[in-house]
Amino acid sequence: MLIGGSANEGPPMTIQRSFGLASFPGNPNSTPPSGSLLPGGTAGLEVQGFAVSAGTREPMLAYELAKFLTNSAEVATQLFGSTPARRSLVGMEPESTGERSGPGRGFRLASLNFSPEAQAVIDQGFEHALPARELFFVDYISRAFSLMQDEDLDAQSALQQVEAEAVANLNHAADLRPEIVISVATPAPEVALAPGEIALNFGAASFISPLPNQDRWQQIIDQFVASDPEIGQINLNTDLNLDLDSMAEQNDCFYLPTNAVSSGSLSSVISLDPFMDADPQFDQADLIGGVMQQVRFDNRTWAYPLAIQPEVLRYNPDLFTRAGVPLPDQGWTTTQFVDALHALKSTPDDPAPFIPRDFTGQYLYALITAFGGVPIDNRTNPPTIDFTDPATVDAIRQVLDLAKDGYIDYTELGQGGGVNISLAVGSEEDTDPLYTHTLGAFSFFTRLNREGQTATDRYRYITYPRGSQHTPISFDLSTAYISTNAANPDACYRWIRELAQHADLFSAMPVQRSLIDDPSTAPELAGLYHQIDTILSDPATIISPSVLRTGGGSIWMQFWLRRAFDRYVLEDADLDAELAEAEQFTRDYAQCAAEIPPTNPTTPEDQLAYFQQFGACAHQVDPTAG
Repeated sequence: MLIGGSANEGPPMTIQRSFGLASFPGNPNSTPPSGSLLPGGTAGLEVQGFAVSAGTREPMLAYELAKFLTNSAEVATQLFGSTPARRSLVGMEPESTGERSGPGRGFRLASLNFSPEAQAVIDQGFEHALPARELFFVDYISRAFSLMQDEDLDAQSALQQVEAEAVANLNHAADLRPEIVISVATPAPEVALAPGEIALNFGAASFISPLPNQDRWQQIIDQFVASDPEIGQINLNTDLNLDLDSMAEQNDCFYLPTNAVSSGSLSSVISLDPFMDADPQFDQADLIGGVMQQVRFDNRTWAYPLAIQPEVLRYNPDLFTRAGVPLPDQGWTTTQFVDALHALKSTPDDPAPFIPRDFTGQYLYALITAFGGVPIDNRTNPPTIDFTDPATVDAIRQVLDLAKDGYIDYTELGQGGGVNISLAVGSEEDTDPLYTHTLGAFSFFTRLNREGQTATDRYRYITYPRGSQHTPISFDLSTAYISTNAANPDACYRWIRELAQHADLFSAMPVQRSLIDDPSTAPELAGLYHQIDTILSDPATIISPSVLRTGGGSIWMQFWLRRAFDRYVLEDADLDAELAEAEQFTRDYAQCAAEIPPTNPTTPEDQLAYFQQFGACAHQVDPTAG
């Protein structure tokens, strides 16, 4: 962690990881960021490594394995860090195996470019990094700041309180030490398949392994295997991998927390239409409106929708009632939305009542749609770009003025293809009246209050406000696929169909209407799900891309529009002029990007080269982009 800054637009100085000093791929004309160490000539350091469990029966063998792994360039490039820990591995490339490497076998941080000056700062930071023992109590400093802000304590009182807490926690940990029992799970016993039985290898893409609800997955697997006459075993393989081809190569069938049908090659998976057509239990009329269209391409169905991950809002009914705002449980209009924001911020000094927690700015597109504007219309192929239509300009102005006037907690949408790598997750206390929320597999953050109670338990769900012309909605799908290599695709289909009956596995909304009112569904969620079903069935609804769906050249399609938003809100620029310029740049970029041939990169280098073509188009039309 060090201090960095850029000559391009954005904050002049920030404290960030060394990743922020890299030149963005495909942007040869951008000014490289510069940086320095923290005051005192030090830097923070995040280290990834291998540990030996205290419960292992073979500590020396485990140590030898860990030592071997730290000497491997192949392993080093699989981690999220940008530099190997061993000096001897710096600059070494792994032997090419034809497979992807890096996080999730995708883009590697090591593929980024650092200027000689930036690399020198990073190298100096390694030599003068703060050791972990000096950062052991750093969380208590943040706690002291919170006490000063939330309880109006002076610095000395806050530090004295957190010091007492730290000492008490250390003493408690010491008291527990003799009682700690280390246990190591034994390998799962091999299942002896009966004659005629088969085993399926099923992959589940996840950032956490084992899955947080692994027991629930295993329960469903055991119940299904016991009821299916052919499947005797399902091997659940979790992996940080969102790539269709890699998952299809390693598994008979697999689950992704996102919909990959429209974002890559489909040559490694099979069409599900023959199975659905022959399935008497498959009722397309029971599926939420518009879901099947999302998993179809070239008049064929490539994925089975498992659950819907809608983007919604959460509000605090206590704060709404206190401000005299009617609770919008049954939905609300744009007028009611604006009235609520004004009531929740009764004086200019009050904080913004609407706290967006999506890092892409997609909430703005939803609100602009509700206010009558469609700057990028994804209902056409290719998308229709019209930033200067009078109705769209008026809608954009209304939404952004809410941000300028302090009713929306607006943060810069970011550079580098329009993706801000920071993620706002809100305060630690449940004091935000209204915030954005994605209901599904990527809902990582649950805020806790100091008593340990889930703060979000006090919140209720609501959809975005509906407009007089259009109603916005944004969602992604949890999906399942069958590999072309599957020896028993019909067995895979039966298992996938069973998964679709358990949306709770994915912490998301069922795709089947008949499951919405299942007794296991909380009444509040059932009401929300019915609202979303109604919205998706309405022809006036406009679906905008999910915050989870970025990649390829799509990040550039919104870059200039987001930059116009930033300049109007943060710099008070002329909105009409900014939108006109953004529209021209976006049209020129779309024309250039349309000429990039489709490809299916199989190595990090091929993937980087593919992405660089989109970046080259962006900088061809606008050398200042980045």
